[in-house]
Amino acid sequence: MFVYYVVIFFDWITIKKSGKAYKIINQNSLVINMMLAEIENYMNGYGYPKYKKSQKTGKIGESYINIFVHQQLEWIYRSVPQESDFGIDGYIDIIKNEFVTGQTIGIQIKCGDSYYNKRTDGGIRYDGENKHLNFYINSPFPIILLVLNGDCTEGRWVEFKYNITSQSEKGWWIEIPDKNALNQETKEKWELVVGPVSDNSEKINSSWQINKLIDESEFGIYKVPKNDVLKCNFQGLIDVIERLSRNRKSLLKSRGTLEVLIDGYDEDPREVYEIPEIRRWYKESIKSGIPWFYFIGSSLEKMGLKVLLFCYCEIKIESEKAGITKVKITSLEMIPEWLAHNFENLNRFADEKDIPEEINKEMSDRASSFVKTSVFQIEG
Repeated sequence: MFVYYVVIFFDWITIKKSGKAYKIINQNSLVINMMLAEIENYMNGYGYPKYKKSQKTGKIGESYINIFVHQQLEWIYRSVPQESDFGIDGYIDIIKNEFVTGQTIGIQIKCGDSYYNKRTDGGIRYDGENKHLNFYINSPFPIILLVLNGDCTEGRWVEFKYNITSQSEKGWWIEIPDKNALNQETKEKWELVVGPVSDNSEKINSSWQINKLIDESEFGIYKVPKNDVLKCNFQGLIDVIERLSRNRKSLLKSRGTLEVLIDGYDEDPREVYEIPEIRRWYKESIKSGIPWFYFIGSSLEKMGLKVLLFCYCEIKIESEKAGITKVKITSLEMIPEWLAHNFENLNRFADEKDIPEEINKEMSDRASSFVKTSVFQIEG
């Protein structure tokens, strides 16, 4: 970048870069005017970055919202730097009784009469670009689209929802209702947008108590709700696995200690591996990646691996005498498939949790030994 230096030496002015010198007669002399004209011509020759009117208007609008949020709403406004602006100008953090709740609103601001005067029958037409649709839809918090007039004396807003947008020639548009004025009622309306604040203290304390009991127990029992079985829902089981894996000590201690019970079938005379929806739940859990070989208990009386195997394979109940059920696997070819799926789940889990190779081998050998030592006409 060139810099123009003006050097005053006694009664002469020298303009560096041009090398020309002008004698000073007085401040208003023609010589001074000629000098200034030359400087201006030099500047115009190379140009300067421009602060455009649109940039100025945008900054004025954002400054107004910043003040509105802090003073009127008594919340926090966090501006997004221009290089990080991909469709959201700023974030609003919701405050309740001086507590920052963790709730956030993303806001996109358009300022200027050209935006504000785009009228529809019900309000203002807000035009958007298609590239912002997925961005807004995937946002984990609500997005407010806001338009201000040129002097920031009026504003209107709408919560972005894709189902109330319409296609346009260059993208999409949404109507901002006239009733959604930016005023003293905005705080209450935006609180409805983000929803109620929840105090999770009780939930947190309960969770800590559960984790404490897990730490103090030699084994764990997870009772699967019947509704989860019917819907093939594994979220409760995943939550248990996350608890057992929440730190290194708990992760290593918990291997081979989880026993699973199915709730809601106490009156059913059939064994769990005979009930179609339970068989389906176990089979789908393997497909979904549950690392059974790492966590499930293996003692014969608790039937952990047996139930997992029986639910995956085709079986036949041959006889029931004196409380003993004789089960025969009729699809022996499914056993290698069962092993392969569960080994894959185990290896993936071991990689994710950085489980030592010797422990991975220990759990793999346990499953292999179970298959080798079991007679596939099994009494249980």
